[in-house]
Amino acid sequence: MALKKKVTAKNGIVTEYHRIAMISVEVNQQNTILLYSYLSEDGRQIEKDYAEGKYKDIDSGLISFPYYDAQYLHPDYDGTMTIVKAYEYLKTLPEFEGAEDV
Repeated sequence: MALKKKVTAKNGIVTEYHRIAMISVEVNQQNTILLYSYLSEDGRQIEKDYAEGKYKDIDSGLISFPYYDAQYLHPDYDGTMTIVKAYEYLKTLPEFEGAEDV
C-alpha cells in the first residue's frame, strides 16, 4: 500500500511515491507515523529487490540505494490506529489531497 502524487518539498525536490514505514501508538499519549517519500516507485522497487536478495554486488558499490525523504507525523491520538487509518489520515493533508492509492 502506498500513495502516488507529486509533492514538492521545501528544498525543491519532487517526490511522487509515498509509503508508511512505521506506525507507533504510545498508549494514551500519541500516534507517530513515519512516512518515506521516494522520487518514484522505481526507488521503492530497488529496496524490495534488495530485500529479496536480487542484488549481490551492493557491498562493492555497484548498486546505490534510492533517495527518499523521511518525515515523522503526529496525528491526533487514536488508540486503534491501523495502517489503513494512517493512509486515510495522510489523504486529509493538503499535500496529499487527490493522491492515488497504489
